[in-house]
Amino acid sequence: MSDEVNTPEDATENAISTRHAAKREAKSVAPNYVVDNDKTQPIASKETFSREYVSELREENKSWKQKYEKTLANLVQAKEEAQTSLSQFQQKAEERIIQAELKTHALQAGLIDVDDLKLADLSSVKLNDAGCVEGAQQLLEALKAAKPYLFAPEGKSSSYAQTPPTPKPSNIEPVKDLPRDAYERRKAIYLRAL
Repeated sequence: MSDEVNTPEDATENAISTRHAAKREAKSVAPNYVVDNDKTQPIASKETFSREYVSELREENKSWKQKYEKTLANLVQAKEEAQTSLSQFQQKAEERIIQAELKTHALQAGLIDVDDLKLADLSSVKLNDAGCVEGAQQLLEALKAAKPYLFAPEGKSSSYAQTPPTPKPSNIEPVKDLPRDAYERRKAIYLRAL
């Protein structure tokens, strides 16, 4: 065979075949080494494991995978439950805020008894993003138009003014008004009680 190169394709084929031949020859001479890009590197020795050991490893892997999937499912379920309870708590908190604000507006509007708010349809009252109640005034105006007897007459307060009870007169005599002997007797009684 001649070493003459007729075309560039022939030159490339010759270079590739020469390289493959060199690799084959290097593998046959040193089977524990890999020849790549003119570098010789040692090959890690291959270990073989028994079928029983491999099956044990696969079973262990399978059990860990099942535990992982079960834990993941539990986490997803716990997340869903937490989101549900959070939304319920938020809804209850909003309802309490609406009730408190409605009571304030109702007293300002002259509602005699705030328990009468139970008669009103609260579906139109909402809490906005700023935390303010919307629709409370309209609700109270509609309630006042439908049931005016629940409200105090104009100009009067919805709360009743109560007079404080009259104080009872004390039956203790002032010390300066007691005779000297009565003072000494009371003083002795007081000192014995200590």
